[in-house]
Amino acid sequence: MRITRTSISAFVVLSLALPACSSGVPPESMSSETAVVDTESPLRSAAKVTTTVQPELGTEQVNGQPFVMDGPYEAPALPSDQTTHSKADLQANPTFLSGFSVPTSMVLQYELNCDPQGATSSTHVVVLCTRQLGFFTRAGTLLSQQTFANFFSPIGGSTPGIFYNDTRALWDQYRQRFWVTAQGQASGARARLFIAVSKTSNPTQGWWLYARDAIGSDCSTCNPPRLPTDGIDYQQIGISRDRFWFNNRAGNYFVAQHFDANAAANGQGPSGWIWWDLTNPDGNPVSRMIPTKHHDQTDAQAFMVDRYLSNHIELWTAANATTNPGALTRTDITLPNTFVDNVNGRQPGTTQLLDFTRLAGDILSSSAYRNDRLVFVASQRYRWPGTAADSSLIRLVMLRPSDKAVITDLLFGSPDIDYGYPSVDVNVNNVFGITFTRTSSSIKPEMRFMTLASDGTHSGSTLLTGSSGVLTSAAQRQFDLQVWSDLSEVSADPSNDGSFWAFHQNVPVQDKFGMYVAHVNP
Repeated sequence: MRITRTSISAFVVLSLALPACSSGVPPESMSSETAVVDTESPLRSAAKVTTTVQPELGTEQVNGQPFVMDGPYEAPALPSDQTTHSKADLQANPTFLSGFSVPTSMVLQYELNCDPQGATSSTHVVVLCTRQLGFFTRAGTLLSQQTFANFFSPIGGSTPGIFYNDTRALWDQYRQRFWVTAQGQASGARARLFIAVSKTSNPTQGWWLYARDAIGSDCSTCNPPRLPTDGIDYQQIGISRDRFWFNNRAGNYFVAQHFDANAAANGQGPSGWIWWDLTNPDGNPVSRMIPTKHHDQTDAQAFMVDRYLSNHIELWTAANATTNPGALTRTDITLPNTFVDNVNGRQPGTTQLLDFTRLAGDILSSSAYRNDRLVFVASQRYRWPGTAADSSLIRLVMLRPSDKAVITDLLFGSPDIDYGYPSVDVNVNNVFGITFTRTSSSIKPEMRFMTLASDGTHSGSTLLTGSSGVLTSAAQRQFDLQVWSDLSEVSADPSNDGSFWAFHQNVPVQDKFGMYVAHVNP
């Protein structure tokens, strides 16, 4: 197995302070769905095989020495809650609290999708939409809006012709900062990875900016990276293992990069490690790994998951990666149910379908972890008894990493209704929140939200916002399908009151994309 060396310690570091503007609010309603394939009881011990991946399989500590954590930064303590919550603790349907529409100046200028992303502090909301980002109050007042090219311009991000895609946002509860990542590439140039971390919990008070090549120096012919995913790994103050994760797949290999989050948050160019050429048990490259949003200050492990074959999950565990960066443990877990590619979303009054198959069923959408519970979500098809066509449903899988048990593996949905592009996060009460799109031949595209308790039981879903139109225009069509955002986001409220913030897409005007931000109580 080839070891590829690339330095990721040479970052450009700049500071940026930002400007101001204003806007928006809307609807709600409820409905419950059914789990059609539910293996939640009793707890299942999965068939599992564990392999330790040694450094020679593609891991290296790039700067050649252990990280030195600098700065007098103190991370706030979080409450410890080891309670196991059950369905009795969940509302039948989550409660919509408030929400706002992202201004059309950020959304409607793009014919193709918005790729909604966002994160929330105790005072502000950061919203990303394709090539723009905006800073809002939690009430929805727009404070600042700009393009990514302008945002990253001090660090070379405004090169003529540069194109940004697959942007991501995260809230870091330990350092009380926002993180934003983006891929940018100008014609004929190498793709660049841009990373920003806010200087405070207020995104208008300046950011630290970083950039590096998104592809290794030995891969000049590689295609640009696609479908990056982020996760934050949290530790107590004094443990120098905190890091920022950015994953992408470049060309024919998958890349996982770990950066020192404390250093980056303090304006010090972060160094870290990079994994590539990781393989599944059959020796073939992993297709796409999802780093987990890790909410546990007492757990020294970090997790990534990827799908393997028709009913296997590879759970990748990094234990104390700062002191032992080469030790990745891969555990092969057999799930009770199989993965099947999903189908496209139906719309009322038209034969045009929403593209729900862009990521296919083999790509997991999102993952979150707290208190020995790891949940990942995806979409896949199911043929309801008595129906004439397959529907796209939400796949929910909960693992217990300590012994690799499968707590629940289910499909969630309703007959003749299509569900797509889910995301998940977990709150301080060990309740997982999931947002997704729902649409059918009689329902215009909806943004909805459901919850999953740590024993694997679940609520029904609540409507966060609907659509006034559908998508039929050729301007939003690719490969004979109406493009739909393949990203969404859920962010646990940092006040630790148990609520969530959700970010997804709708169609507020016929043939025009919209983006909605909702605050939800589980």
